[in-house]
Amino acid sequence: MSSTVSAPPSGGVMTERRWKAATWLVIALQVAFSIHFAATASVTHDEYWHLPIGAMHWRTARFDWEPLNPPLVRMWAGLPVAFLDGTPVPEKPIPPGEYGDRFVAANRERFQSLYFYGRLMMVALSAVTTLLIARWAGLLFGAAAGTVAAITWGLSPTTIAHGSLVTTDMGAALAFIAVLWPLERFAASPTWGRALGWGSLLGLAQAMKYTCILLYPLSLACWWFAPRQDSPPQAPRTVATRLLAGIALSLLVLNTAYLFEGSFRPLSSYALRSQSLKTIQNVFQPLSGLPVPLPAAWLTGLDEQRLVMEQQHPVYLDGVWNVTGFPDYYLKAILYKTPLGTLALFLIALIAIVLRRLELRRAVFLVGPAAALITLASSEGMQLGVRYVLPSLALMTLAAAALVSVPVRWLKIAGLGCAFASLAGLWSHPYELASFNLIAGGPDGGRYHLVDSNLDWGQDLKTLADYIRREKIDDIGLAYFGTADPAFFGIKFHEPPSRPQPGVYAISVNFVMGRPHVILDGKGGSRAVNIHEFSYFQFFEPVARLGHSIDVYRLSESDVAEWERAASQR
Repeated sequence: MSSTVSAPPSGGVMTERRWKAATWLVIALQVAFSIHFAATASVTHDEYWHLPIGAMHWRTARFDWEPLNPPLVRMWAGLPVAFLDGTPVPEKPIPPGEYGDRFVAANRERFQSLYFYGRLMMVALSAVTTLLIARWAGLLFGAAAGTVAAITWGLSPTTIAHGSLVTTDMGAALAFIAVLWPLERFAASPTWGRALGWGSLLGLAQAMKYTCILLYPLSLACWWFAPRQDSPPQAPRTVATRLLAGIALSLLVLNTAYLFEGSFRPLSSYALRSQSLKTIQNVFQPLSGLPVPLPAAWLTGLDEQRLVMEQQHPVYLDGVWNVTGFPDYYLKAILYKTPLGTLALFLIALIAIVLRRLELRRAVFLVGPAAALITLASSEGMQLGVRYVLPSLALMTLAAAALVSVPVRWLKIAGLGCAFASLAGLWSHPYELASFNLIAGGPDGGRYHLVDSNLDWGQDLKTLADYIRREKIDDIGLAYFGTADPAFFGIKFHEPPSRPQPGVYAISVNFVMGRPHVILDGKGGSRAVNIHEFSYFQFFEPVARLGHSIDVYRLSESDVAEWERAASQR
C-alpha cells in the first residue's frame, strides 16, 4: 500500500488563511504584470484578426467569418470592442488579415486602445484560470499547494504572455481545468447534478478551441483513474446513463453557443476537404443521410483546421528547419521556456510519484491528459509554439503542487523552494513572450532553439518605432514578422535586400534565423520571403536588440566587404 496523502492538514486555521491570502496576492501580481505586458506589446500576429472577428460575431450573430477557431474566446475578448467598433461588415467571409486591415482603417486613431480592451478581457480569463488551478490544488492537497500552483502557473512568463493576448490558447487551458475538475467531482459522486454540470462545461469547451475535442476521449479515460469516495458505488448502468446524458447536454450547449446555425445538416451535405474528416465521412457513408448534431460552422471549421494541420509547415528546433515537425519539439519547448524552479518542481514531483510519496491514481488523472496532449501535438507537423500545449502545463503544475502535501519534510521544503525559485522568470518582464531559461541561454540564446510564437510574434513594433524616433532614423530596411502594417506606427521603411548592402536594417529574429513567411514592402504591397533569405544577418553583430525579437543593424561598406570575403571562402 502506498503512503499517500490526499488531503493534508492545513497546519491551523490561521496558516491556511495566510496561504489563501498569499494565493490572492499572487493572482493580483499576475494581473498587474499581465496588464503592463498588454499595454506594452504591439498587436501580435494572430491577434490582428482574432479581435475584429470576435467583435463581428457580436455585431452579426454569424459564426462563419473565419472558421479556423471557434467563437467563444474571441467573443469574450470582443465584447467591449463590439460596442465601439465601426468597421463595415463585409458581405461574405474574407481572408483573416483583411479583417485586421479593415478594423484598423475604421478605427485609425484608437485601434491600439481597442486591442488593449480586448487584452484586458483575456487577462481576466487568465486570472480565473489561475484561481481555478489554485482552488483545485488547495482542495486536493491543502492551501499551501494552492499557493504553489498559483505561483508556478500564474507568474510563469508563458502564462503572463499568452494570458494577455487575444488568442484562443489560454481559453484551452481554462477549458481543460474547467472540464476535468467537475469530472473528478462527478466520478467521486456521480449525481445527476454533477453529470449535467460536467456536460455543460464540456460543451462550452468545444466552442473555445478545437483542441478541446480531446476532452471527450480524455474524460472517458480519466474516469477510470479518478479517485472514488468510500460511499457505495452507483450501478454501472446508472453511471453510464448519466455520462451519456452529460455528453448529450454538451452537444446541446455547443449548438446553443452557435445559435443552432446550420445544426443538424446531414453528413452528405458537407464538402469536407481534410483527409481526416473525409475518412470519417466515408466510414459513415451508410448513415450519411442522418442529421449531424453539430453546428455547420463548427464542423467546417474543424475540417479547415485539420486541412491546415495536414499541410507542411516550416518548423524550427535547435537550429534545424524541417517541414514535418520534430517528435521532441514540445518537450524541448517546455524545457527551454519554463523557469528552472518550475522544472525542478516537476522533476522532484515525478520522483515523489515513483517513490509512491504521491498518490499514483490522482497523478495519472492529472498528468495523463497532459501527456496525451503533448503526444498528439508532437505527432503533428504544425509545431509553432509552446502555446499549443498550455493545458498540459496547467495540469502538470497542478499535479506538481502536491509535493508540498507529502509527510516528508525535505520534499515539502524542496517544493516550496522550487516554487519561489520559479519567480526568477519575472526578470523577463515586460518581454515575457521572448522569455527563455538558462538552459536555452536566456532570451538572447533562445533563437538558437525556438522561434515563432515562442520568441517573435510581432510584439515589439512599438518598441521599434520608439527606437527609430530616438535615433532619428529617416528610413530603414525592415523585415517584420507580423500582420500589422508598420506604417500604422509612423515607421517609414523599405524591404531589405536579399544580399548585404550598406544601410540601417531592422530584422525580426524569425527572419534572421531563416523563417520563410511574408513581409510588407513599405509601398502598400507584400511578398513572400524564402527560407534563409535574411539569414545572412547572422554574420553581423546587431547594434540593438529590441525586446529580444527585432535586431537592428548598421552595415557599412567594410561590413559588406567582410561578408563577401567570408562567403567566397565557403
